[in-house]
Amino acid sequence: MSAFAPRLTFSGLPATELCPPRAVLPGSKSHNRYTRTGNVIHDYLRDCNLLGSSEAALLRVALEHRAAMEKLPISKLPLDPTAYTPELALAYNVHSQETRVLGINISRGYPDLGEGWIYGTLDVAGEMADAVIDLDYKSGWGDLDPAKEHLQVLAGGLALARARNKDAAIVGLVRIPDSGSEPWADRARLDAIDLDAVAFRLEQIYERAITTAAEMEAGTWSGDVYEGEHCARCPGYARCPAKQVLARMVVLAAEGNISPLTPQQVRSIEEVGSHLTEQNAPMFLRQLDRAEEMIERLRSVLKDWAREHPIPAEKGKVYGAYPHLAKEDIDVERSRGVLVPLYGPAVYEASIRRETRLDKGQLEESVKDWARRNDAPLGKTYAAALDALRTAGAALPHYSHPVGYHKPRANKEV
Repeated sequence: MSAFAPRLTFSGLPATELCPPRAVLPGSKSHNRYTRTGNVIHDYLRDCNLLGSSEAALLRVALEHRAAMEKLPISKLPLDPTAYTPELALAYNVHSQETRVLGINISRGYPDLGEGWIYGTLDVAGEMADAVIDLDYKSGWGDLDPAKEHLQVLAGGLALARARNKDAAIVGLVRIPDSGSEPWADRARLDAIDLDAVAFRLEQIYERAITTAAEMEAGTWSGDVYEGEHCARCPGYARCPAKQVLARMVVLAAEGNISPLTPQQVRSIEEVGSHLTEQNAPMFLRQLDRAEEMIERLRSVLKDWAREHPIPAEKGKVYGAYPHLAKEDIDVERSRGVLVPLYGPAVYEASIRRETRLDKGQLEESVKDWARRNDAPLGKTYAAALDALRTAGAALPHYSHPVGYHKPRANKEV
């Protein structure tokens, strides 16, 4: 088999659609503290389903993570073992539209089935009379496409529908909360036409990856890639020509070697620094320090410019100034008439720190305690309390205007 044979997975499809070489460049999956935390959450929720008990699942969690896992609102997540299957591994063929069930909880140990296959694991799989269900857990607070546009769950829903001979799929993203707050979910229903459209889309993505692989094998690949936020999680990062050019600019600029790479010169980023010795390492260090200083100065210039001229960025974001709620003072007397009728005097009194204002931290704790006692949603109840205070003029906001990435909102007087 060619060293450049495509490797496509459901989770990698959104990035591969943007940058086909991602599925072809040799590499390995990277791990950081965020992915490790996500893995702990996924493993715990899987065990809750498989073992049918959160208490039993907690015994499998490392001690340093148990307190965090205990806060997850298990009762409000799709974990019923009689209704849902966790960690269902599938393989889908883009040419025949055949789906093979590979097993449950195989830890992404996918077999090599040959050409045309895309592999994936569904966090939560279910089945109804007329549709299948594919739900994916997402931890952290990164941007997410809506479920109806999220290619990972679209592919999973298609594969499961073909496996179960259904003409419809319900796909969804479930945001895993922290600190006991409410889970958030977005769902979409796909009919037969929608599923056919996803099938065509997957075939096109696979064919573009095959074309890129053939060009790499023949030595005719242009080296073109599409860079963006997805690069941080790309398994081919170290072998990406664009990243190697950046590395050369930083590491080899002192030698005057910033010539472009040909496809035949593509190697690992680490090899750029393989010439280090005791003699040239001090210069290497100085070059990195100078490069970092230069980048910081350029970013400062760019920030000043972007403050007056917002710069379009990816996923509907812009890089420019945005209102940031630096602090919010809550007037004691005005808030009395808002909080006491809604939650009673105990919540109001528990929120007071000083005579002239309420403390937001204590307010949040006391309102959420009230919500727990009254079986109300924690986050929504606290948000409603703040909205009521702001409407009554009891909350006085103070804004700063930093420069950074953000999604523009409707103009507000701040």
